[in-house]
Amino acid sequence: ESRTNGHIGLHPGGPVVPTSPARPDALFNDDFESGNLSKWSPTLSVIDGGDLAVSPAAAYQSGYGLKALIDDTTSIKAVDLSPASEAHYRAIFHFDPNSISMSNGTAHYILDGFNEYDSDIIFRLELMYENGQYKIRPYVMNDAWGNVSGSKYPISDDWHMIEIEWKRASAPGVNDGLFSLWIDETLAGTLANIDNDASYNTLDEVRLGATSGIDSTTSGSTYFDGFVSHRETYIGSGTITPTVTPTPLPSSGTVSIPIAAGNDDVEESNTGWMY
Repeated sequence: ESRTNGHIGLHPGGPVVPTSPARPDALFNDDFESGNLSKWSPTLSVIDGGDLAVSPAAAYQSGYGLKALIDDTTSIKAVDLSPASEAHYRAIFHFDPNSISMSNGTAHYILDGFNEYDSDIIFRLELMYENGQYKIRPYVMNDAWGNVSGSKYPISDDWHMIEIEWKRASAPGVNDGLFSLWIDETLAGTLANIDNDASYNTLDEVRLGATSGIDSTTSGSTYFDGFVSHRETYIGSGTITPTVTPTPLPSSGTVSIPIAAGNDDVEESNTGWMY
């Protein structure tokens, strides 16, 4: 049927147009019990001659975990390509600093969220060493390519359960993007009110290991195990039933750009990570 004006619409006697099925909540998981990195991208992962490897020494539970051996400043990363233009992402993994040797005030990144089209890192977790204490700090990119920095959360030299939730803002001007961090199933903090609705703030790739920013004085191995990611729902250990996602705490709105990983003295706006 055709007309010179007016909306036609679907014919009432025509076939039913199927709706697109909802995408599954579960994205990816690897308990490393395969003994290898076969679930991760073989072309984009960087193992640097076996410095990043599945190893019995790195096991939190069962037989194997992921060991990231730092013996130079070369970044090492296992790359997961299961995200597909995601606007909401959650991941959980076990992590042990394993007495890695780090000079005071140094840091490197252990988890990255990446937008492949614009080559932007849209969120990060940083491992720091400061005044005899390991610490975890999150960063999130906003639409001005600035990076909102979170607080520094102390962790002991032992195994910890790390869970993150990243969410893109729902629309221009709404500024309801967020990044939450749980440590051992306790909400450590939330960066809220983030303006990150732009097209380059979607997630296509996740990197795990010692992903960049390694200081020349850092040496030793960190351990990872039990990596799981979802699109929507809280993950946890499975042994507790969580309440609804905690109400985000207001962020200060400060845009902090780490010119070098772990540098707390430099702040700059409108400059993001592009790799």
